[in-house]
Amino acid sequence: YTPQPRQLVAHMATTDEVMYGGAAGGGKSAFLRWDAVDFCANCPNLFAVIFRRKFPQLRHNHIEKLRREMPKELAEWNETNKYFTFRNGSLLVFQHMEDKNSMENVQGWDIHFAGVDEAGQFSGEMLAWIRSRMRLGDYDRKIREMAKANPRLEFYRQTLPRLAMASNPGGEGHHYL
Repeated sequence: YTPQPRQLVAHMATTDEVMYGGAAGGGKSAFLRWDAVDFCANCPNLFAVIFRRKFPQLRHNHIEKLRREMPKELAEWNETNKYFTFRNGSLLVFQHMEDKNSMENVQGWDIHFAGVDEAGQFSGEMLAWIRSRMRLGDYDRKIREMAKANPRLEFYRQTLPRLAMASNPGGEGHHYL
């Protein structure tokens, strides 16, 4: 993955929420999945989730592409559970949120990195629910210790938990966003 200039700016954002918007074909989904990979690869034992409204969209836009693009020495795909396990213990999970009932599928999760693809298609309630699952818990202490030992991790420590969103204009969540 070689980021385009706009993608690179988004990757380097020092905030814990990033919104990458624009018209179709601008690299939003690629930004989202590679931002998640970057955090997973650099932060041991991170729990990251990429959301999309429907599972076929996740499979086509993220899973299949990452299965081809992901270096095998970095992470291994688990077809049964639909996630990548990184060599450092991080997990990148793919979760659909089709309707209000499916919000319960992430109840109780401590999400360190959430990527929401086509965020405008999510209701404000769904986006707020995802935000409510974003917390570090004991990982906050761990990432602080890791950053002390490895100052390169300070950027990640300061931007976790991270919410990265990508969206075209419009959709039911447009005004919420």
